[in-house]
Amino acid sequence: MKTAFTECFGNGFPDVSSKQARQYQRRVLDYLSNKAVLDTVRAAGFAKGFAAGFEQGFSKGKEEGFAEGELKAKLIIAQQLKAQGVTLEIIMQATGLSQAEIEQL
Repeated sequence: MKTAFTECFGNGFPDVSSKQARQYQRRVLDYLSNKAVLDTVRAAGFAKGFAAGFEQGFSKGKEEGFAEGELKAKLIIAQQLKAQGVTLEIIMQATGLSQAEIEQL
């Protein structure tokens, strides 16, 4: 009868007793089994960490994008109000921009 071990390693090792060969086979199989479990756990941990990092990065990017868009809209409005001759104080109140930001337009 062929075992998984003999499939991989042939008929064993001629310089060892059958008891030693069985012990070695058991250790190799235990090692492979433990490695498979650790690889599975590691992959699951990586997937979980990746998903959490992706979600966090996506949320942060979304927030930054909205903030950038909001600032651009305020600058456009301030520029239009300034072009129409609206006072600096009113533009500051309407847009929430600082005097320096408005003067740069």
